[in-house]
Amino acid sequence: MRLGDRQQDDQATGGDRPPRRRRRWQVVVGAALLLAGGWLAAPWIVERVLIGHFAAQGFPDTTLDVRRVGPFETRIEQLRLATVSAERVILRYTPLAALRGDLYSLTLEGLALQGGARETASAMARAEAALRTASGLRIAHIEFGEAKVALGAPGGDWNATLRGSLVQTPSGALEGAVSVVATSIAGAFGGEFRLSPDDAGRTAVRLQVREAVLRLPGLTLEGLAGAVSVARSDGPLPLVDLDVQAGGRAPDGSGLERARLRLVSTGGTALASLAGIDLDGRRFTVESGFDVAAEADGSIALRLARPGSIAFLDRPVRGATPLSLDARIMPGDAPALRLIADADSLRLVHALRLALRPTMLATAAGPARIEDGTLAIDGSLGGDGARGRSELRIPRLVVPARALRAEDVALVVHWEEGPLRFDLTARSLASTAAPPWFAPLPLALSGNGGPAALSFTGRLGGSPVAIDIEGEAAGPGVGRAALRLRPLDLGAAGDLTRLSPALAAIAEAPHGQVAGRAEVAWTQDGLSGGGRLLLREVAATLPIGRVERVNGVVALDRLVPPTTAGPQTLSVGLVDMGLPLTDGTVTFRLDQGGPVLEDARFSAAGGTVRATDALSGGRLTMAAAALNLGLAAAVSGNLMLEIDQERLTARLADDANGLEFALDRPHRGTPTMRAAVDGRPHDLPDDLASRIARDARQAADAHRVPEATLRQMQAYGEP
Repeated sequence: MRLGDRQQDDQATGGDRPPRRRRRWQVVVGAALLLAGGWLAAPWIVERVLIGHFAAQGFPDTTLDVRRVGPFETRIEQLRLATVSAERVILRYTPLAALRGDLYSLTLEGLALQGGARETASAMARAEAALRTASGLRIAHIEFGEAKVALGAPGGDWNATLRGSLVQTPSGALEGAVSVVATSIAGAFGGEFRLSPDDAGRTAVRLQVREAVLRLPGLTLEGLAGAVSVARSDGPLPLVDLDVQAGGRAPDGSGLERARLRLVSTGGTALASLAGIDLDGRRFTVESGFDVAAEADGSIALRLARPGSIAFLDRPVRGATPLSLDARIMPGDAPALRLIADADSLRLVHALRLALRPTMLATAAGPARIEDGTLAIDGSLGGDGARGRSELRIPRLVVPARALRAEDVALVVHWEEGPLRFDLTARSLASTAAPPWFAPLPLALSGNGGPAALSFTGRLGGSPVAIDIEGEAAGPGVGRAALRLRPLDLGAAGDLTRLSPALAAIAEAPHGQVAGRAEVAWTQDGLSGGGRLLLREVAATLPIGRVERVNGVVALDRLVPPTTAGPQTLSVGLVDMGLPLTDGTVTFRLDQGGPVLEDARFSAAGGTVRATDALSGGRLTMAAAALNLGLAAAVSGNLMLEIDQERLTARLADDANGLEFALDRPHRGTPTMRAAVDGRPHDLPDDLASRIARDARQAADAHRVPEATLRQMQAYGEP
């Protein structure tokens, strides 16, 4: 058709075709403009989506700049995720593969990690989780040229450089290698992380240490070399293998021979972390530091001695004190600790025995000194609980603040399904006071429970002294115990040194019955306790003479050394010091310096005597009234007593009547009496001493315990 003919046809149709063409071109141009606008806005849209996604994953302060979104590549610059940053992130893909969530490669340029070790590890874990949840992306290749890592640590900041590339296999495991070079004032490190899939398709990571130096207080470890392997899945991170060798030198030139620590696992559920270890969800964290030391002979020594705190199940253990351990692996035992883990358990094999060195341990009762000891561990930890046995033996444990010493202490803990069980024994628990407050007594306790609640029962002593113990602990730092001294027949017990050397030093030939009850509590502030001591018809020979028919209850607000809760009153039938005193009451208190006399009232020779001053320097002054001593008149005045290790002397002067009476009684001897009237010697009746003694015996036998004292004894409840 010629041009003229086309023009004629157009004119014949009224010009209808050109408007339709114009509309089609308008649609095409509009669509192109929309696509162009969407493509130009894509970086902004992707940037908003990514920032929102990272904020939802715990990175509210995320910053990034999406510079380009293309059909084959997306480029992001200046990415900041907490302590993790990258100057440039490049994602490469094909359009169809990107729709399936498959990316060809992820390139990280200028990758940097900076901050504390725990914060950085947490940020890395959250960043990894954020990438995993980002639309289920799968990345075939991960490349980074030179990554800088700066980690803050107590011993000095570590600066490291990472180089490497990784490939993701069809199973999702990573394969490749990353080299590491790190330096710090605490040492240097060089090695390689090598990743490969295991038989189950998980990522297996092996760290090969080429050379490392670690500087510790008093020791430099050098030539550190070995390998660590772990397996990675979507769950926890179990330790598979650890094999490290090291040598070292101390400032004095002594050296550490090559030593090896080997940990073995076949999987399991042990989650490693920087602050502790998770075992099946049970978290135990020691916020502390570790020292590794060596003996001059090259034997291995372990030392854990750093201020810190202890937590269990992510909660602080109340009252727990920083652990202090100084030990060496005992001769004849392999210097290795072997752990084997399977799908649901972690077992300790070839129980490790450690020899503890002398050290101080903080306790509720005050600082305790451990004088050598051994620690043995054997057992298993798994999803169904813990099973095993630990044994701690300490030949001698001394608590100077309480003047206590324990010999041959053994603590055996049994782990099994349900509450743990323990047995605590000591060949003897003794007082280190001079003289000792009590004779050495064996200790045997058994208990069960867990970290939050523990109950126990047992006995201190055996025969003739037996103290029943029952108590509970609400954690290592808080608890209480009830102690009950079974009624003790002093006459049947025999030698008083079997009960209390301190009492045996001042008393002998005891008779009567004693019983006691006490409550002991311990908190983070220390140890407290009190109790009551029942005396029933107690008799003994003291330096002042024979004391009989002592009855009453003594309330103590402290047990070792014993102190009383205010003044205490006892009923006394007889004090025979040569001039017998009968029907008496004695009010006293015990403080850390010993007994303090508050008041004492007796009948004597038809009259009365009273003491209100404490015995001081072996001297005691008593006020006497109307004593019938065979003189022309009853004698009243100050009765002066002097007591030493050899004898007792008494002098009574009645200046108003010119009368004077004196008594001299050697210990375990017969007393002699003298008298004077107006300064001249005066003969006493021959039967005076026997008459006074006879009257005193009758009064002592007829002595009635005061009602108030009887009520106290009845309230105590012992038969």
